[in-house]
Amino acid sequence: APAFEPTPAPVREAIARLRPAADGELRAAAFAEPVATAPLASAFEVPDSGTLVLLDAWGRPARMWHLGRQSEPLRVTPACRAEDVLKRALTRPAAERFDPVIVTDEDGRPLGQVRVERLVQALIREGRAAAA
Repeated sequence: APAFEPTPAPVREAIARLRPAADGELRAAAFAEPVATAPLASAFEVPDSGTLVLLDAWGRPARMWHLGRQSEPLRVTPACRAEDVLKRALTRPAAERFDPVIVTDEDGRPLGQVRVERLVQALIREGRAAAA
């Protein structure tokens, strides 16, 4: 069985240091969590639970397995506004709407994943705080 590699420690540490943008906007980077990756060639051995991003020969997301189902990964940069990420996620087919969004670096390599549920919760909290 292939070894599924979690996000490397230096990448996790870089994600942890990212904060909301100076303009106060919530950004994708603030919600990024580690994600397991594997070469695309290992697609014949996928997990039944969790998320696995299959990488092409250049280390970029090619396919994603989430909860035993394969889909095309939605990719965003760390600087994408959380509201925009959520809008893009909600335009996907119903079965994929709440699949994680993959945060990538400028070369398209995965830095982590953003769970759509976390975006919804954060934007609701932000809306309540603004209304108060």
